[in-house]
Formats: sequence, C-alpha cells, structure tokens
Amino acid sequence: MRDLEHAADLGESEVVPDFQNDHLPLFIRQTFDRRGQLLLAFVEGGKLRLEMRRAVEGDGSFAASAAFFAAQAIERGGADGGVKKGAVFDRMLAAPKADEGFLHNVFGFGAAVRPAPGEEKKGRAELSETGLPIVFAARSLHFFFTSFRLRRRQMQLLSNDVKTFLSLVCSLVLFSGAASLAAEDAAKTGNAKSLAAAETAFAQEALAKGTRTAFLHALSDNSTVFLPGPLNGKKAWEAKPESKAVLQWQPVLAATSTTGDFGYTTGPWSFKNDPADTVAATHGQFVSIWRWENGKWKLCFDLGSENPAPTAPAPELQLADNHAPNEAAEDAQPVMRAHDGRYAADRAGQLAGCAEDNIRLYLPKQFPIIGATAASAALQKETVPVKFSAPTGGEVSRGGDLGYVWGEYHNGAATEASGYYMRIWRKDRAGEWKLALDLSHPR
Repeated sequence: MRDLEHAADLGESEVVPDFQNDHLPLFIRQTFDRRGQLLLAFVEGGKLRLEMRRAVEGDGSFAASAAFFAAQAIERGGADGGVKKGAVFDRMLAAPKADEGFLHNVFGFGAAVRPAPGEEKKGRAELSETGLPIVFAARSLHFFFTSFRLRRRQMQLLSNDVKTFLSLVCSLVLFSGAASLAAEDAAKTGNAKSLAAAETAFAQEALAKGTRTAFLHALSDNSTVFLPGPLNGKKAWEAKPESKAVLQWQPVLAATSTTGDFGYTTGPWSFKNDPADTVAATHGQFVSIWRWENGKWKLCFDLGSENPAPTAPAPELQLADNHAPNEAAEDAQPVMRAHDGRYAADRAGQLAGCAEDNIRLYLPKQFPIIGATAASAALQKETVPVKFSAPTGGEVSRGGDLGYVWGEYHNGAATEASGYYMRIWRKDRAGEWKLALDLSHPR
C-alpha cells in the first residue's frame, strides 16, 4: 500500500474495515474500477492530519469528536458502481462511544497506547507506524482502515511459506523415519544375499584360520553336526583338536524364508589331508541350515554327501528369497511333516507331484541331480528299497514357509540305520508345500 501513487493501482477491489473488536459501528463494502473513479469515503484531511500530529508528537491523546463523515455522503448519485440505495444504511449500527479503545482497535491509533488483546504493550513510535495507510496522488484519498487486510495478506503468504516448509520438514522426517525403520528391519532379518555372504565368509575363515576356528565362530549354540553321527555342533568342534587338513567349499545356492529368519545353502566341498596336496582326497556336496540370531546368520544344521571328483567348475551362485503366505510355525510344521511322510513312503511315485521344478536330489556317491524330471527318473532306477524312520528333528521358519526334517534311513532289510536323511520343504506363492532338496548321507 505504501508504494501506490494512484487509487487506480488497486484495481477492482474491496475496502473492508478492520475487525479487531466488537465495537465496529459501520461496515462499508464498496466496489471500484481501475479507471480512476473517485472512491468512497470523505475525510476532513487538514483536521485529521493536525489531530494525528498532535497525538503523535504530544502525549498521544485527543478528545473524542463527531463522526468523520456522514452516512448520506456514501452514495454519489449512482456512481458507486453497483451499491444499491439503502444497502449501506441497512447495515448501520448504533454509534458507539468514541473512546480511546475504539479509536485504537478499529482505526489503529488512539489517545493512549492500548495494545490489542494478546499483544505486548509497545512504544508510541512503534504503534504510530501501523495506524493509518494514506494514498498520495492528485486524487488524494484518505482511507481509515488499519493494517488488518495487509497483515492478513502477509500472514496468508507467510502461512503458505510456513506450510511449504513444514511439509518439507515432515516429508524429511517421515522419509528419515521410514529409512530408519527399513534399516532396523534389515538388521532384524536377513536375505539370500546376506546368507550367501555369511557362507562365503565362513569358507574364507576356514582357509585363513583353520576349519575348527571357523566352525566355532559360525555355529549356533544349539546346532547339529554329524561326526559321523549327530552331535551338538559347538561341543563337537570344541572337542576336536586343531588340524592342518584343509576343508574347502563354496555356495552355489542360498535361499531364505519370506520372513528372512531362516535359510539354507548348498554347494561343492573338497577335503585335503595336507595343504601341500595337489589333489583333494574326497569331494561332495554340503547342505547347511542357517538361522538369523541377534542380527547375524548362525549355522544350526550341517550335513553333506560325497560324489566323484568334479570335471567341471562349480555353477554360478543363485539367490532365492521366498515369497509365500505367512503362517504360524506351530501350524505349518505338522502340515509340512505330513507331506514329508507321504513322500517318504513312496519317493519314486510321489516326487513328480510334490517337488519343485528345480529340486535337488543328492544320492550317495552321485553328482547332484537337479530338476523334477531327472530326480524322478533317478529314483525309479533304485533297486534297493529304502525305509525312512520318522523325523528325529527339524525346524520351520517363523513365517511357516520354509522348513526341514532329518532322521535315519535303512537300506533293504538292514536292522541298523544305514545313514541319515534330510529334506528341505518350501512353500510356493500359492502356499503349497514343495520339496526343494532331498539328501541321503550314508554312515
């Protein structure tokens, strides 16, 4: 408002008095165009400026006076741009007592310094700056309205800026919170990539520090290993002396449950009695079950099989994070075991209907057989019947979509166990249990 030189600069607008208390006697709404028509409101200019100068330079007081303009002067013979005759008079209120509070609160200046409600008491010079906007031009007009509208517009602009700023801050906070939660969730569970990394680090530590040290570092407290029968992993390896023998392996598959708390790895291994040996004494495949404990993968079950010396390099690493419906482990485990019981009773006949397409079948002294068709054909060729006992142990993931069982098996009419089996089951996206791996480990 301070920089305007002509009333026409305002454009088509409305003049609205300040509403800072309930004593406002008159509400005037007036529309005017930008062609320079004289706007409504008449003031006693000289008298007003004289009284204001006395109020500011003196003790800040002046006596109450009559109304500044007559209501009849508002209409100008139809030149008021659409204000109907009588429209203003219908809104006339009883004239209040022109005390100092009214003058200050309505027009922004008064006899005594009297702040509006909620404002701190200010000095005279500071209050005088906010009182009276005056437009200087050839067509001089003096409007008595406070800085309410200017303040309101400034507050709206400020409010928009503040809203934008707060929205940005909230977005950053939410993003940071989401990132923190994601990082926290990642720390609570694992995935196939981290599992493969854990298995690889385990193998590298065995080469650098020895097999015994590596196993003691990787094993869970309640783990199971076979040396040659089932033993507590930690106790068994603590009882073994250090050895110069070299056990070398690498994962070719790492798979985890949907909840990321359970997984398994498998791949080839080789064993040398002495590091100086140029050829490994034995070869085979390992299968390890891992559990996510306290923010890291821990080995909880380890079993393997033997096969001839490989003639080709190991295949590339595959990662498999499962995506299956959630189910409580205590509900899922009996169902998984029921599937395993039906399979164990007739492996050759059941495999095609219950196995994954890329099932892995590890039979004694054979290379891994991969794929449902190849595995089914291999079982059809078996001539010695195999009887499987009820599972001795096993576990299911927290989300009930990945689990394993293990126990003993007997070949033919043997009365003593011929070896140990372990089978891994995994749910597909439809929630159906599918056989993922079947391993036989002779004694």
